[in-house]
Order: sequence, then structure tokens, then C-alpha cells
Amino acid sequence: MPFVIPKYSLAEVADWEALMVEGNGCGRQLNEATAALINDLPVIGIAQLSASNLDDAWLRIAAHQAQLGSFVVDPATGRSLYLTREDVARHIGLRAEGHDQTIEAFWSYLCRRGDEAKGNNLPFHVANGGESLLALSGVFARPADRDAE
Repeated sequence: MPFVIPKYSLAEVADWEALMVEGNGCGRQLNEATAALINDLPVIGIAQLSASNLDDAWLRIAAHQAQLGSFVVDPATGRSLYLTREDVARHIGLRAEGHDQTIEAFWSYLCRRGDEAKGNNLPFHVANGGESLLALSGVFARPADRDAE
């Protein structure tokens, strides 16, 4: 699937020029956090970040990252990089292509995506080394131990 960058506007973001970084020989460009928000605001059902929807937007981003992983991966290290509430708040005024969705529509989307993932590749499972907390704490046998039986 080709990568598409949605239409966006930084015109209402305070001091938006400060969000630009020097590219590798290609002039100033968007930083990773801004690019992630531009691409993912439509996914979380927020068309424009504002002071009045900041808490809702942050809740959706945090839930999405917890359920499905970070929006950004460092290409040099493969390390997942997570947006913070501070990152989101710094972008108040950012408008991205898409439309607002109700929180119910967002949760429905997130549940569908979680069902598709079916557990083993979700971020918290990966962070635990592929083990459940119950297995790690010795309550249940680890999958490798069960296979040996």
C-alpha cells in the first residue's frame, strides 16, 4: 500500500516554525511528532486539535498507542517512540484531513483493531517478552514450559 500524507495546516499552531527541523541536506522539514499527528489525527477521529478537545485527543492517542503500539519507530534503532500529552498540547491548532468522530466510533474502531491483532503482537505483550504477567509471575506455566510437558 502506498504511503499517503494527508492534507494539513499548521497555520493556527503557535510558533509553528519552531516545530520544523533541519533535514538531511533537504532543508527544513516536519519533525517526527508533527508528522505522526498529521497522519494519525484522522485515525483517532479528530480533525483539528484545540484547547477544548485536547483531553479527548490525548485519551484517544494514549489508548491507540497502548492497544496498537507507537505511531513512530526510530529507523536507526527500531525503538518505538511514543507521543506524550505534552507533544499533543504543543500542536494545538493543527488541522489534518479527515473529520471528527464520536468517542463511541473511535472505541468501536479500536476494539475492531484489537480483535484483529489477537493479543500476541500487542505492545504490552511484546514488552513482556511475549509472556503474560501471570506467566511471568509464576501463576501459570509459560508457553515454552507447557510445550516441554
